[in-house]
Amino acid sequence: MKTALRKMTSVLLAILLVASVFGIEAFAAGSDGFQDYGECGEDLLWELNEDGSLVLTGSGDMNVDGDIPWEKYKSEITSLVLPEGLTGIAWNAFENCTHLTEVTIPDGVEEIRGSAFRGCTGLTSVTLPDGLISIGNWAFSGCSNLQTLQIPDTVSCIEQGAFSECAALSEITAPKDLSIICRDVFDETAWYYAQPDGFLYWGKALLGYKGTAPENTELSVPTGTILAIAAFEDCSGLTSVTVQSGVPVSYSAFRNCASLTSAVLEDGVPVVEAEAFSGCTNLTSIKLSGSLHVLGNKALADTGWYHAQKDGCLYLDGVLIGYKGTIPANTTLKVKNGTRLIADYAFADETALTGLVLPDSVEKVGAYAFYGCSGIRNLTVSTETNTGCALDSFGECTGIETVTITGNGVLEAAYQAGYDEYGEPCLWICTPWGESTVLHRVVIQDGVTGIGEDAFYECNTLSEIILPKSVKTFGEDAFYDCYEMQIFCYKNSAAETYANENFLWAFYLDAPRVSISNASTGMKISWESVDWANRYFVYRKTGNGKWELLKKTTARSYTDTTVKSGTTYAYTVRGEADGIRTDYVGSKALKYLAQPKVAVSNTSKGAKVSWGKVKGAAGYYVYRKTGNGSWKRLKDTKGTSYTDTTAKSGTTYSYSVKAYSGSIKSTSTNSRKIKCLSQPSVKLSNTSKGVKISWGKVKGAAGYYVYRKTPGGKWTKLKTSTGTSYTDKTTKKGKTYYYTVKAYSGKTYSSYVTTKKIKRK
Repeated sequence: MKTALRKMTSVLLAILLVASVFGIEAFAAGSDGFQDYGECGEDLLWELNEDGSLVLTGSGDMNVDGDIPWEKYKSEITSLVLPEGLTGIAWNAFENCTHLTEVTIPDGVEEIRGSAFRGCTGLTSVTLPDGLISIGNWAFSGCSNLQTLQIPDTVSCIEQGAFSECAALSEITAPKDLSIICRDVFDETAWYYAQPDGFLYWGKALLGYKGTAPENTELSVPTGTILAIAAFEDCSGLTSVTVQSGVPVSYSAFRNCASLTSAVLEDGVPVVEAEAFSGCTNLTSIKLSGSLHVLGNKALADTGWYHAQKDGCLYLDGVLIGYKGTIPANTTLKVKNGTRLIADYAFADETALTGLVLPDSVEKVGAYAFYGCSGIRNLTVSTETNTGCALDSFGECTGIETVTITGNGVLEAAYQAGYDEYGEPCLWICTPWGESTVLHRVVIQDGVTGIGEDAFYECNTLSEIILPKSVKTFGEDAFYDCYEMQIFCYKNSAAETYANENFLWAFYLDAPRVSISNASTGMKISWESVDWANRYFVYRKTGNGKWELLKKTTARSYTDTTVKSGTTYAYTVRGEADGIRTDYVGSKALKYLAQPKVAVSNTSKGAKVSWGKVKGAAGYYVYRKTGNGSWKRLKDTKGTSYTDTTAKSGTTYSYSVKAYSGSIKSTSTNSRKIKCLSQPSVKLSNTSKGVKISWGKVKGAAGYYVYRKTPGGKWTKLKTSTGTSYTDKTTKKGKTYYYTVKAYSGKTYSSYVTTKKIKRK
């Protein structure tokens, strides 16, 4: 989550050792009036003279670890000299130095900490330097003789009670750069008592309401206003609030306003800090700014709006506020598309979360939003969202194993200023996966164009990253200390070049080449092997439909038996190993043509080949061969039968048929064999013994079947013969008979005449 990157170095002054640098002068001066001396910072010394003057020398911040070294002398201090190199004044540093009458704080001091001059009742004059930024809690509280104060324009923060109980203070100039102020900074001052009841302004700061606000009070906070911390806390008369563009809503600004029913934050309101509307139990109508980028912890807690919501994720105007109720175990949270902001502490310590998907629309993830969600294993986040992570948005998310990056543009790390373990200023890298101790895989989706500087800094458990062709650039230290990482990428891509230049393993994601063909039982799909894959996923679709998974297999071919003849199918194959898959690229489409069902028979004109109609076929190719010879195409026809008139009696032929549509062909049938037997020529004659049937010898025939029927009757087999004639002695005179003869050889039969008849005489 946060990694100390590089220190903002500054040249420190050499520590002035009392003994070696100031020691001689100090001890010498001790006889001339030094009362005590010592250190009050890394590069600061102090000396208290017998005349009551406290003199500080050196530079840097006053750091006394809570123990003021001159504490026991405070009642004796009558004057104060501060060095030009001083940058900050410690807590309670000069509290209750009641004999101080004037103080000049030198240029360079940026911070006056809490209670620094509290209770200095003798102070009548304080000079604050240009460049001062912050005045701490009760810093000058109780300076009862201080009458006027010029606060420099550089001051941006004035904390709680900073000038409270300064009874004589009647003139205070407001700084131009002010951005943070507490409502009670001027309580019990002459200035405060001189203000009329009503909305209380100091310069551009709205401090609150003096007196008791009447019932049904409405408030519109104009653009340019600084709303004081807790400005209207417990203001029971307030019923509606409109905050105009550009105005931040401060901490506890409207907390516990029991009568407040409506709050409108116009577009342009950037911040709503913690507990801003907490406890407003009648607040049911809330409109959040469309440009809000911070929603503080419990900002809407215990409001009427909150209590009216059902259990589950709470959304309001593009902001995900948190979860009401108890999150079920093993939950993957898929944040609703269109969400812009996730509130501070929204899901902090929700260990039931095991997965998190953040859409591209999320621009900002609030402070501590997912802090302590150690159960999250899988995280999906966009390039846009990643740079919007605050410090500790994902603090202590130690269990993230897989990260998927979506979006467009470069994946940049977010940075935040802070201090390292030695107290030195530094930049912290703020990435959602930065504190994971088990990060194993990163999947970069197509559209991401680069991996920015420090993006995966010190992710030393990262072993696999999948990089699309769209990634073109890699920033400095993008994968610093990721020594075990393997890159899955495409041939001739920028990622492959990066892997080679940085001595990293590269495995290719290019889709295997696929071929498809019509088979007797369906569509056969074949593909080349992928070196690193241990299985393959076969997908199919029709037209503009969606890909559907057909088969998972370790083989390199698969026959789709569910296809329908006449339908065009597209197929693709992905290699897979341990969850990593090749691309879809390389899909092939083909119209499936069923294998024709073929029958062959002998006819009077030759061998007849017949087949069933195939849906989607434009025509059919008829093939023939003898013995082990080659297939020869006999005919291209749109019909469903063909008679081979060139077949020779006594010769065995194999026939096959392929359906076709354009260049697409079905598989051929398993060949059908037939021995060609010519149709016997039949002659009939009356004899003294009966009707004589004679026929010509058929080449290749093993014998002949003789049949008879009467008009309207059925054929009846009379005789099986190897000869070429037979006399039917069972006929009756005057009756008409039909006769025919079939040649046979095994189970093969010739065709037969049906029109030969004779009347018995």
